[in-house]
Order: sequence, then C-alpha cells, then structure tokens
Amino acid sequence: MTRLMSSDDRKLLWNRTRFGHWRIWGDQATLFDNASGDTHLLHGCAVAVLDVLTQAEFPMGAAELESRVAQACNWEAGTMEAALTALCQLEMVCTHEPSATCHRPN
Repeated sequence: MTRLMSSDDRKLLWNRTRFGHWRIWGDQATLFDNASGDTHLLHGCAVAVLDVLTQAEFPMGAAELESRVAQACNWEAGTMEAALTALCQLEMVCTHEPSATCHRPN
C-alpha cells in the first residue's frame, strides 16, 4: 500500500474524471461514481478533504492538505493518513505519479 503521508510528500488531487458530480451539505457529501454508477456518502473530515481538493487548481502536497484540513477538523494522530488511504482505495483521491497505487486519471 502506498503511504500518502510519507516524507516525499506526494502530490494529491481529486479524481474529477471518475467522481465529477458531488454535493456538500454541511458535514456530509454525496458523490457519484461514473465508473460503477454507485453513490457514496462521506461525512466529517472526509468532507473537508473533498472540499479542499475539489477547490485546488493544482495537485496538493499531503502536508499542505493536512494543514488546510486541520483548520476544519480536529485530527487525531494517524487519522489523516487513514482517511486519505480510504479515499485512495475508492479512487476518489489520487497521487500525481503513475507508479502509485491510485494514479491520476487520463
């Protein structure tokens, strides 16, 4: 499994190709997966990650993302990496390098 919060600070981005439709209501969000047709419900700090990454114009380093999201959430140790790993496994958040577990969409 690719570690997203490692010292090399991989650049992260939202998979707009696959998850191009979403709605945020307070601390909850729904996302439509164009590939599977599934709808996902996010809540809590995962919504803050979604909000920050969907507004970013360029891929963002994990440390910068963590800093921005920390303003909206009270992260416990390891929570950010666990959330990003889960979002990456769903291919919502991707790393901006082709050799990573979840790579940038074409």
